[in-house]
Amino acid sequence: MDDQCPVVRRVSESKKRILIQDTITEADWQTFRGHNTLRSWLSVPLVASGEYLGFLSVGHAEPNRLTEDHLRRAELLAIPAAAAIENARLYARAEIFASELEKRLTDLNAAETELTRAKGEQRISEDRFQKVFRSSPVSFSITTHNEGKFVDVNTAFERRYGYSRGELVGHTVHELRIWEDPADRVYMLQQLERGGPIRNIVTRLRAKSGEIKVTDYSADKIQFDGQACILAVSEDVPQRDPHKNN
Repeated sequence: MDDQCPVVRRVSESKKRILIQDTITEADWQTFRGHNTLRSWLSVPLVASGEYLGFLSVGHAEPNRLTEDHLRRAELLAIPAAAAIENARLYARAEIFASELEKRLTDLNAAETELTRAKGEQRISEDRFQKVFRSSPVSFSITTHNEGKFVDVNTAFERRYGYSRGELVGHTVHELRIWEDPADRVYMLQQLERGGPIRNIVTRLRAKSGEIKVTDYSADKIQFDGQACILAVSEDVPQRDPHKNN
């Protein structure tokens, strides 16, 4: 990134979010080296423990392609990004962050592996799968692909969201208003339909109490009890302590 660009200097000095829908309209816009065709651009600050660490930016070659929705998503992504940078500074390498991330992915992959092994069999091995699913310290859920109806959740999910398993199974994520922004679930389904699993998307999910939880969300498509489902894991995103501001 070219730190001589006036817009970059303005963002660094103000430490505020910015959305430029058409760079042609910005009198002080100066294209970054190697990015001669940027026409729309956004930037959000990276802040951890009250300290400004820099900014996260996204650009597009066409005007009016970035919106307030993209800006909001960038702000959500900036939370774990800033936390990772802070950890890297504190520990020289982000070993702790990477270790926790690896644990979450290992649990998800283990559950997926058990389901994969069961393909071709007439039924899923309940003993193998349930051992991984129930004992995991991270929040697992299984919902139907189309309706978003809960098929099963583990104890960690009950604890995180405040629902009992009985209050969830048979009900949809829409009935319970789990997703603060339903468009996020639509986006998640679109990504899964493109063929790959989702890893560590930051979104906002609602607990039974109404509390909105900023969530690190991973998911993949599975076949469970003969129906198309989504196996998902959701965890807290590290957030800065507001009392450490100033």
